[in-house]
Amino acid sequence: MVSTSTFNQSRRTTSSSTTWVPRIPKVRLNSIARSFVPIGADQCVLVTFAVSLVQYSSYIKKQGKQNKTIGQLEVKATTYDETLGGQAFDQTIHKRLLSELQALVKKNMGSDAPDITTVPRAVSKLRVAARKAKEVLSANMETPITIESAYQDIDFRSRLSRETFYEMCKDLLERVPQPVEKLLEHTHMQAVRPGLHTANCVIGDAFIY
Repeated sequence: MVSTSTFNQSRRTTSSSTTWVPRIPKVRLNSIARSFVPIGADQCVLVTFAVSLVQYSSYIKKQGKQNKTIGQLEVKATTYDETLGGQAFDQTIHKRLLSELQALVKKNMGSDAPDITTVPRAVSKLRVAARKAKEVLSANMETPITIESAYQDIDFRSRLSRETFYEMCKDLLERVPQPVEKLLEHTHMQAVRPGLHTANCVIGDAFIY
């Protein structure tokens, strides 16, 4: 079973009750944000991809004449990849959009076209569009990307499919299981590995399945 750090108590309770492997702690995937002061338009928040082995349990607390079940959890261990997180996926889309906008500006302005990576306003607009595209693709197979006046009076339009996004991020997605493997190894729980078939990769407010 995989539980994410964005689960509320109700979701955790449901997740716990549907666990088919008895007495086995769950693997929780989460993103831990570690921010630093931005230096320029190409700087962004550093997000770490972390995996925690969490033991969910409960105890009975007497309240007046009634007994109340109180849920609790204990973090057994944590492993992480400091260079893998939501911003890494955003950056992959961002680079693609930068390339497309550069080609569009060059087509419209010819030799007078500037290097778009040196235009902070355009870079910022593309970064916002990249993050939005990632979030939309969590629930849709394709998303349009439109930016009015992306550079001066040039409008930018593009499309991105989930399949293309996955292909663009193939190297990042291949790194997702590594912290899980390390966690199971460090906690001597390799026996759980055959029963761990699926995980949700939670990136900010977006999910990658």
